[in-house]
Amino acid sequence: MTPGDGEPEQAGIELHLVMTDRTLADRDDEPAHLIGHGPLPAAIARDLLTADNQTRVWVRRLFTHPDTGDLLATDARRRDFPHTARMFLAARDQICRTPWCGAPIRHADHALAVSKGGATDLRNGDGRCAQCNITKDLDGWTTHIGDTGTIITTTPTGHTHRGNPPPPPASPPWTPREVFGVKQGPKLQIEIHWPVEKLLIRQ
Repeated sequence: MTPGDGEPEQAGIELHLVMTDRTLADRDDEPAHLIGHGPLPAAIARDLLTADNQTRVWVRRLFTHPDTGDLLATDARRRDFPHTARMFLAARDQICRTPWCGAPIRHADHALAVSKGGATDLRNGDGRCAQCNITKDLDGWTTHIGDTGTIITTTPTGHTHRGNPPPPPASPPWTPREVFGVKQGPKLQIEIHWPVEKLLIRQ
């Protein structure tokens, strides 16, 4: 919630929702994912975006692989992941990437440390809880990245675990709808302003 001109300051609340384009703009029923909470019914997710005239909403586009549905993005050119990349990793992984953990994400870091030859790109990035992010770099722990982006972790006991991020929300492809013989388009019109992708919703 952001106060309007002349209104007293209020504590800011920032929510991150991952949803399909059809859930957002075509009233599809595919649930959204509220980062740090879990699945959220599509209707409630849309209501959060149109709660009132004071709430500011931004849209950041996440692109998926046409066959697997995995989230894709470009490489970063820096040692540390920028804020946008950290947000992407949290949206993609949803919970700690360590297979047996499941705790909320606190760190977005390299799966294979830079000191061990890891690159600063999203394929080598993951979201983890604070404890797992520290543990993975201790002696006896090794991490490898598979061809499909699978993170392969070997513990000091020699056990190997494979971890993949959960699938993101997915809706069927866009199809025109007919009401009384008239084709109906999306329920909402979206204008995306780059680089600040502010969502303008027209009822």
